[in-house]
Amino acid sequence: MAACLIVLLPAVPASAAATWPCDIAYHAYQGGSQFTVNLVIGNSSTDYHINGWTLRFTAPPGQTVLPATAHGVSLVQVGQEVTGTNLGYNPLLEPGNRLWVGFEVKGPDYRVEPTAFTINGYLCSVDAWPTA
Repeated sequence: MAACLIVLLPAVPASAAATWPCDIAYHAYQGGSQFTVNLVIGNSSTDYHINGWTLRFTAPPGQTVLPATAHGVSLVQVGQEVTGTNLGYNPLLEPGNRLWVGFEVKGPDYRVEPTAFTINGYLCSVDAWPTA
């Protein structure tokens, strides 16, 4: 008798960005052969509470995230794929609020930025760095 394992995965709607608005602002500071990255993760919804979040993005070629330097996020990089998860003290992101995370990256050019970010599988808009 053969065993069969069925795994059901939740579908991500085509209009995911419209149904769960999130936004990311990215800023890198040059520091020699490695540089500092700060991210602002925002919940631009008016009524959706994010309780537990996973950030995903593809690091540009030649860039390696240094997980031991992370603050506000736990990071893992496999190949160029980077996954970050909330820490015990920052899982909740209320509507209209944002949180800041950061980490160091080893790589040749801080001006080459990731082009897309997701939170919990939903594509986020990429915004300008906040000035206030």
